[in-house]
Amino acid sequence: MRRRHDLRRQHARPQRRVAQHRRGEGAFYTRRRLPVRLVYSQEFERIDEAYAMEKRVQGWSRAKRRALVEGRMSELPRLSARRRRRETRSAG
Repeated sequence: MRRRHDLRRQHARPQRRVAQHRRGEGAFYTRRRLPVRLVYSQEFERIDEAYAMEKRVQGWSRAKRRALVEGRMSELPRLSARRRRRETRSAG
């Protein structure tokens, strides 16, 4: 349980986490893409919710991620629908 608390506290301060990434203390994926900058953050009650959202966003198209960062939330469903149609056509 202690570890979970430490993770929650660590991610509660986004700027501190960005500084850790800049020092090369982040994930391998991030270390290969330095320098990094924070373009979007969102608060969650539980660390598992934050992790799930992070994984969900990682699967989004660049256009959909950009809409999220720019606050164009009303466009997110449309960008999802377009991608689903494309995947369905290519599979069939």
